Amino acid sequence: MNEFEKRVLELQDEYDIDLALPGRIREKIVSDILGHALVTEKRSHDAEDANDSSIKYEYLTCKPKGAGSFDRMYNDHRMNRSLERISRNKEIFLAVFKNKTFNILRIYSVPMEVMLNDAKKRLPGINSNLISFSEKWFQLNGKMIWEV
Repeated sequence: MNEFEKRVLELQDEYDIDLALPGRIREKIVSDILGHALVTEKRSHDAEDANDSSIKYEYLTCKPKGAGSFDRMYNDHRMNRSLERISRNKEIFLAVFKNKTFNILRIYSVPMEVMLNDAKKRLPGINSNLISFSEKWFQLNGKMIWEV
């Protein structure tokens, strides 16, 4: 095992998170900035209110002028279960990271109901299993809550 692998294992133990999961490092950074408790289970919401675990949050990330996406979103008999990935949350956040870094430039928030209504309109027409929400969409439908 090389030094890098050893350090990754140390960090996983220190923070009790699986750094091999896609997006986990960025989720940890966002949860620390927002004061949320990171959820470590895969295929669950990303974070919870630090004082009330019934309040759930989802994090999307992107580079500047990009889009955050929900994968595994289906427009067939699984549609309701797909939409629950949005509806189970109080808010959805988009963290915009500087290209190829772990430096956040800004974070937007949108109420779950706003995103859910838009997803219900768009999901029947998608051809892939992704539904994306751009930084521009968050600017128009939510609010910026944090900026460098």
